[in-house]
Amino acid sequence: MPITVGNLGENLKRKYAASAAKTKAEMPADAGKDLWVKTILNQNKGKNFVKRIQNPGDSPVTNNADGSHSTHRMASANNDEGPVVFPTMVQLPGQNKLIRLDTKIAERYAAKTGEQIKFKTDDQAQMFGKNYKRGLGVK
Repeated sequence: MPITVGNLGENLKRKYAASAAKTKAEMPADAGKDLWVKTILNQNKGKNFVKRIQNPGDSPVTNNADGSHSTHRMASANNDEGPVVFPTMVQLPGQNKLIRLDTKIAERYAAKTGEQIKFKTDDQAQMFGKNYKRGLGVK
């Protein structure tokens, strides 16, 4: 069943718009990445995809071709809102399952719902997207 981001509705957009503030955390040297990642995740802990990152045992999972399971996948982009990271695996409201989206569709979904984290620079967004599992015991 295809997902049309435009059909999510204005109520959902308003619900998440308030939590879409840019992160204030500056990008650290390598030794501080774990704390930097944890700080950004804690600043955004109300977002569904962040909850799945921080508490994977409480999240629905999807099966991977290699037999492993996933609760999240990330991508980064620089769009009309600036540098952002967003999930390409989403949990639709009211559903207890995850669906994988094409990166461009996931980017539009994230912009509509606020399920993204904004950064000051592309480098920050890319670093977070590559290191968001650091120090969390998440695979």
